Amino acid sequence: MKIYTVDTAGWAEAHESAESLENSIEYIDISNNEYIAIDDAGFLYEWNENSNSHCGYEVKRTSNKDLLLLAKIQGNMSNDPFKIPEFNSELRHS
Repeated sequence: MKIYTVDTAGWAEAHESAESLENSIEYIDISNNEYIAIDDAGFLYEWNENSNSHCGYEVKRTSNKDLLLLAKIQGNMSNDPFKIPEFNSELRHS
């Protein structure tokens, strides 16, 4: 299962696992709410502080879905980072 991250500017990146995601994003960015995470089933993820983790946090799948965001990501499917041009703060809260 892939997990995608999208930052506040709309840049998206695919990760092969939660561990891969945790290895690529710094805790300071997570704590500043600069990213959202969503898997290829549309489930959103939350960030939990975890001092026992090597990165200072862990990601956990929620029961909430954002199928609009997932459709935008899948429309630009790539293994490289890409930008969702129309991504904005309203989409983050839908």
